[in-house]
Amino acid sequence: MTSDGHNKTWYSARLVFRCDIGNQPVPSDIYEESIRLIRASNEAEASERAAAIGRINERDEQSSVGELVRWRFVGVVEVQDLLLPDIADGSEVFSRLSRTEPDPEL
Repeated sequence: MTSDGHNKTWYSARLVFRCDIGNQPVPSDIYEESIRLIRASNEAEASERAAAIGRINERDEQSSVGELVRWRFVGVVEVQDLLLPDIADGSEVFSRLSRTEPDPEL
């Protein structure tokens, strides 16, 4: 039981981000899958917290050749109860870049 009186456990949440670069056509979009660790009372709370982390991590950057690079949060595609010991809330444990939209069933 936590100090606020609620049982909490660790969840992993798989977030997907899309990277748009300059005026390149949509097939050139790059997708990133990011696995985040979330401490929550239940799966619904873990999913809400994961979505908030995704929105916070949206950003616009300038590429090395001056093009606008936009990272946009697509969504939370999976949440799993991990039952892990002490770890840091929000830690990224896995990330992958691809040129195709990730399959949410993997």
